[in-house]
Amino acid sequence: MKKFHYIITSLILCFVAQACIENDLSYPDVHVEIEKIDLEGMENYSVDYSTHVISVLLGEQAEISAVRVNEFILAEKCSVVGKMPAYLDLSEPYKFKMKYYLPEDWTIIAAQPIERYIKCEGQISDAVIDVDSKYAYVKIADTQNLGAITVNDMKLEPEGSVVQYTIGNVPINGEIHTVMEECSFPMTMDCSVSRIFRVLYKGQMIEWTVTFLSQPVAVGMTLVNPWTYSADVEGVTNGQGKTAFQYRKNGEESWIDFTEISYTGTTARATITGLEEATDYQVRLTNGTDNSDILDFRTGDAVQLENMSFDNWHQADPKNTWYPFAEGGEMIWGTANPGTNKVKTENPTRPETEHVVKGTAARMQSIKVLGVFAAGNLFTGEFAKFDFSAMTAYLKWGTPFKGRPYSLKGYYDYAPKTIDVTQDKVSGKPNPYKNLLGSTDNMQILVVLFADDDKNQGPYDVLSTKPGEPDLQTDSRVIAYGAIESPENTGGQYKEFECVLKYRDNRIPDYAIVVACSSLRGDFFTGGTGSVLYVDEFRFEYK
Repeated sequence: MKKFHYIITSLILCFVAQACIENDLSYPDVHVEIEKIDLEGMENYSVDYSTHVISVLLGEQAEISAVRVNEFILAEKCSVVGKMPAYLDLSEPYKFKMKYYLPEDWTIIAAQPIERYIKCEGQISDAVIDVDSKYAYVKIADTQNLGAITVNDMKLEPEGSVVQYTIGNVPINGEIHTVMEECSFPMTMDCSVSRIFRVLYKGQMIEWTVTFLSQPVAVGMTLVNPWTYSADVEGVTNGQGKTAFQYRKNGEESWIDFTEISYTGTTARATITGLEEATDYQVRLTNGTDNSDILDFRTGDAVQLENMSFDNWHQADPKNTWYPFAEGGEMIWGTANPGTNKVKTENPTRPETEHVVKGTAARMQSIKVLGVFAAGNLFTGEFAKFDFSAMTAYLKWGTPFKGRPYSLKGYYDYAPKTIDVTQDKVSGKPNPYKNLLGSTDNMQILVVLFADDDKNQGPYDVLSTKPGEPDLQTDSRVIAYGAIESPENTGGQYKEFECVLKYRDNRIPDYAIVVACSSLRGDFFTGGTGSVLYVDEFRFEYK
């Protein structure tokens, strides 16, 4: 998955860049640097320079035991010890050596996820599939006749495979005969005993055995996921009667039927709409005769953050630093302006009163100060402090927030420049974005919702000397994530956007991070000098 790019302005790091003493002696920097990897069938890859591991994600059709190496490009003076083979066997970790001045042990690890499924009428749960033994079994509700099961679809081998034939026992004139039929899904077949399915993949016929098991099913609720004006619900039905989800406000006697239901086997799913915010409800599943247990739930509040319109600003401290909140008001939003003004009186982020959608907007510009690149930004949280002894800026990312919005809406206007600044190394490590020099800059609008856990409480502590950490794409505290990243020049006109959040689970968040940035890779000292981003009238949308 794509790595999260923090938008801490790299200007803060100019203290570090200035304070770091370059090694003028003849001792070489021995880090190996990888510029490009292209393997046949590869979808993406990542490089961990701390562990010397290259992680490769292969597509389903890739031949993992013989992956052709199209390109393996290293930085100048770096080389593979010996020779990189034309084909790699990545069914196991591949170990080799690379060197700059001294040899280093490296490993390539490949993952190749393959989707396999069997979908039938009356199916209770996902099929259990054993790849090694080529065996699968499917649980079917006992209300279904195993002698006439409808199989809607099946995929047992990688993409491109075809289930061609099935072999099973079929009654003919009162006698049982073993018959081979050509598969064309959906198809109804006698599954009272195990069946053989023959799958053609890359010229090879692969034989699978599938057993269908009859099991009793009770009507039951399995999930309720409340939003603000709706709730996602899920339950199990036995296929009898007329299925409906029933709901009511707590304390009321009568139930309301909701019948806009989708089915996967015996699993029923629906999104109950028309609910009121911040209200207690009950829900159950019924087939007209049998009722499930009742689940209680509460809809959420349609909460917003203070100053999402960016109308309130004030200047303070001797260098007239701009702050995105009213003087004496609630400090929801922060910028790196306080760090900038420790070097030079400069505010990359400032209020805009003429080019606006309504009221006042926020203007962010990517600049260079004392030769160091800095991206203008705006984020929920605060610039905590600057430690001169460690030459490090400390930020707090996130503000208290308990909502579960569907998306962030608002307006932006972007005028990107060509990326004219980058660095070979950042904080002593190879810069993964130095190859972007000469391409068009990108803006970013980002939303992250996250929760406290047993080990971590409060907003994220972010250090300017550690760009890219923590990785909010993988951090367990993160509940929802959404981002808009674009190089589009909007031509001096505001463009309405919607940043839809992708939820990972049903937890209620404790904090929200909202970020806007004029140069996406600014934390890696990479961007276009003069790129300008305006934002105005943000708001959370709820469903």
